Amino acid sequence: FFLNKNKYNPQQQTKRQTTRRLPHPSLHIHTQTIKIMAAMMRGSMNLQTSPSVLEQQTNLIQNLFLPKKQEQRSKVKLHVSIESLCIDSKHFILNNLLPTYNLLGSDIIDLQLSIFGNASILNHQTQEIKCQHGKAECDANSYEQCLLYSYPHPFQYLPMMQCLYQNLPMGYSDHLMPANVFEECAAASSHSLDFETIASCHDDTIKSWLLQVYHSDQTPGEHTFIPWVEVNGKRVVNYELGILDVIVCKAFIGDGDGNGVIDVCSDLLGEQEDGVASIF
Repeated sequence: FFLNKNKYNPQQQTKRQTTRRLPHPSLHIHTQTIKIMAAMMRGSMNLQTSPSVLEQQTNLIQNLFLPKKQEQRSKVKLHVSIESLCIDSKHFILNNLLPTYNLLGSDIIDLQLSIFGNASILNHQTQEIKCQHGKAECDANSYEQCLLYSYPHPFQYLPMMQCLYQNLPMGYSDHLMPANVFEECAAASSHSLDFETIASCHDDTIKSWLLQVYHSDQTPGEHTFIPWVEVNGKRVVNYELGILDVIVCKAFIGDGDGNGVIDVCSDLLGEQEDGVASIF
């Protein structure tokens, strides 16, 4: 694979973002997830249950599934459901999401990506998953899920996501993508991410499975296509028109606490007085 090293540069945003790790988002636990967790704690999945291993498993479950304290400042909740080898996901990430996040940043956007798409879990007990674009997509999804788990701040993971969409071949394949593509994209990221951290998550059968279940649960069940975009819990229509930044600004100013009217949003909304996209 030829590695495209055009980097997403977070330094170009209007305001610099802090580099501290943000907590994982609150999760709504699916019934099947609870059963899996209970089975793990009982040792019915043939897992080791020594005190040290049990503590590690408990910490992992807490990190994945227990709600965290939310920041008080009002932000626009932008939820995007994608899959790793989907051409439409690629176009949306590169042409819509990245420019919007680069412009508005984490002061306005609370971004959540769900990387599962049209995949389906066929058997929880055997951990069997079927992905729309084959086994290669299931594996690439796992790498990207581990990327988000290991580096949860968008300004950490978005550069690598950009690189992957620029270099992974889109479409169906049952031949797994070479690991070096993921490794080189981690190194090419503006934050030079540690690929070993991501790979160890990917290779950990327990952790990678729990992440697949989590991203499956976080993908809206009513979605009819991918990417599926929601702003503050409402589906966005006509996102392909390239005005995601305008939609987010409208939500920020409309739902904010009075501190939301900023120059960049005022300028955008002034250019889009009639509004093209609809939210329902």
